[in-house]
Amino acid sequence: MKIIITENQLKRLIIESDNRSDGTKLIASQNFWDWLRWQEGSPTEKGEPLLKAYKDTGGVWTIGYGHTGEEAYKGNVISKSRANELFIEDVNEAAKCVKRFLNSWKKKNHEGYKLKLNEYESLISLVFNSGCEGVRTSDFIQKLKKGEYDDAAQLIKTYKSKGLKNRRNVEYELFKNGNYIKD
Repeated sequence: MKIIITENQLKRLIIESDNRSDGTKLIASQNFWDWLRWQEGSPTEKGEPLLKAYKDTGGVWTIGYGHTGEEAYKGNVISKSRANELFIEDVNEAAKCVKRFLNSWKKKNHEGYKLKLNEYESLISLVFNSGCEGVRTSDFIQKLKKGEYDDAAQLIKTYKSKGLKNRRNVEYELFKNGNYIKD
């Protein structure tokens, strides 16, 4: 007899389990991709990209789904297809950053490389939104590296939270409870 479970059922099993697995082998779920599009897209048309470049709350030129690269400049307009391409590239770059520090921790036998899927996805969101180096050297990451998961989760709420309190709270909820909150 073959037992078939959906991705959502598998994710729930991972979250509900106290067992963590090797974070270097995790892959973000479709729920995460949809959730991050919702977080990074248009504030009025949730889940849709902003096709015209704008300055974010920090004064940084941004376009699409939170893209701040060379295509984000005053007056630029891109297609929805291009916004999706940039989003995929940016999320994959954030995931590579997370994998780099998890691999480093694994080699040094730090407990924190063991993660649940929701914890891993929260880290990708944090890197996507705040940058690799800032997350890699943050207080919450130092706690996580030691396997102090609850302390690390609490520190997410205050990490670079000026103007981003709601975002940090939903990342905390994802990390701690596996909830994809769409505010």
